Amino acid sequence: MMSKLIINGGMDKHSQEEVHPLLDSQTEVSATCSQATVHTQQARKRGQDEIDFMESLLPVPQTDRTWTTWTYVAMWIGCTVQPSSFVFGAALLGMGLSLFEGFLALTFGNFLLLGPLTLNSLPGVKYGIPFPVLCRASFGVRGASIAVAARGLVGIGWAGFNLWLGATAMYSFGTVVHPAMANTRALNSNLNAAQLACFIVFVVVHLASLLLGIRRLQLLLKYAPTIQLLGGFALLCWTFSVGSLHELYVASEQIKGSSSVPPVVRVLVGMTAACSGWSTLALNITDLSRYGTSARAVVRGQLFAFPIMNIVCPMVGMLAFAAGHKAYNSTVAAGDWTLTSLFQSWHPAASFFGAGTFVISIFTTNMVANILSAGNDVYSILPWVGFKGGASLAILAGCALQPWNTFASPSGFVNEFLLLYSMITGGLLGVMVVDYMYIRRQTLSLSHLYSGCSVTGGLANRRRQNHQGDRSVNANTDDDHVLRLADTSADECASSDDDFLPVGSRARDSQYFFCGGFNIVAFLAVVCGAVPCIPGFVNVVVRHEQDGVGGWTLVYDTAWMVSTALSGATYAAMTTIATYMRSRRAP
Repeated sequence: MMSKLIINGGMDKHSQEEVHPLLDSQTEVSATCSQATVHTQQARKRGQDEIDFMESLLPVPQTDRTWTTWTYVAMWIGCTVQPSSFVFGAALLGMGLSLFEGFLALTFGNFLLLGPLTLNSLPGVKYGIPFPVLCRASFGVRGASIAVAARGLVGIGWAGFNLWLGATAMYSFGTVVHPAMANTRALNSNLNAAQLACFIVFVVVHLASLLLGIRRLQLLLKYAPTIQLLGGFALLCWTFSVGSLHELYVASEQIKGSSSVPPVVRVLVGMTAACSGWSTLALNITDLSRYGTSARAVVRGQLFAFPIMNIVCPMVGMLAFAAGHKAYNSTVAAGDWTLTSLFQSWHPAASFFGAGTFVISIFTTNMVANILSAGNDVYSILPWVGFKGGASLAILAGCALQPWNTFASPSGFVNEFLLLYSMITGGLLGVMVVDYMYIRRQTLSLSHLYSGCSVTGGLANRRRQNHQGDRSVNANTDDDHVLRLADTSADECASSDDDFLPVGSRARDSQYFFCGGFNIVAFLAVVCGAVPCIPGFVNVVVRHEQDGVGGWTLVYDTAWMVSTALSGATYAAMTTIATYMRSRRAP
């Protein structure tokens, strides 16, 4: 079956659509693109997952863009109704936010993130390209690897967190079945031998799933959203069976205690944490928006579900933490912000159900959202390790973070993880949004984006070259040769390439090559957004000091907002100045 890329024509209702065939079946690929065939055959030896990864870098043809508004609503519900969302809410309460302050932080933070997340999804809708390819436009054909690696590092951190979260749920149920597990040898203040054994088992399950192939998990992945919804509903029912909303509010105030940090600062920290938690998905949202039927479907789906679900689920976690404190005030479950210790105090049957849904939800979410994503990033940077090797390295790197120490407290989770990486993800997002919306006026060149990409570039360029009937191009011509499409103004063909690179073009021929393949201005802008946050990071994480409203700590407490705004503004200013200077030097 032949796939096609639809490039929109005129901007008015009388415009016609020009169809450029881009992708063919595997048989035709073998016959017309020998370079792509060689790489595909090599990938087949390593497994079907590598082939899927290579093909996933190509633009999604118009015929395969079938996700509607309700598809995205269901997707966001599945993404948010999972243990990490509940635990995040409990962490906010453990950090000293009241229920009302937590609600304000979640509301303002998620609606604030919704704006750049939506803007960054638009190139995916228009061109059908994934995040690694879109990054080439902002950071250069080689610099994109750095942006992809940054996202991969964050994914590794989340993978380690979820590995530990699942292990603690297994351990809690184990202590119900075999109470002696709680008395095993302590390895440090945050870990005993039984917990370490559960952690190793959970890691081995992840690695074994990779070796067997993700396709073997299709049945589990199919029913995972239903399991997550059942688990979330059961947690909500148990929470309100413990006490009324007023009683839970009183219990939450006991957990929160007194704090010297002003309420405004606490809300700002919560806002930053809320933005940071989804800032990585805001970066690679094109991986999802590229399947949308239209920009309207994507935007409406995000507007209807993203902020609402990301307010409701963490609030349920805050209430569940308060319910645990009220019901088990004298046990370890009263102070466990990860909520997994609750299973130790439940009836064995309820503990089995709770821990089981918790572990299954974490496993499926971790595999799909963190490990596969980070594995793809590792594989794109180190292709010789293969896809499974990249995903395995991501798991092992998550273990190396020692999550039992890194995430031992709510402050460690928020201050040393969420706020820390938001300095970088915020800067990357600011640059990408400004680059596409302001600098490039929502217009990209597909042939230049794929230039120098051995598999996708050769395949995509050859497919499009073969269908330029009135413009014959020899694939063996000089690499600097540029195939020009029919002259059309930007308003007549907003998404067409005004200069098409032929097969065999090198990366340096691309307009996104910049300086040696790196957009130095973009990286300088990211650095400018992160630098002001560093003194506050030293105060909070290194020196463990809190200086309230004054000083640099407040800047670090708002790291995502600061880095996003400052990096975006810096990039816009520097690029505008550079463009003006080049135009002055032009003859």
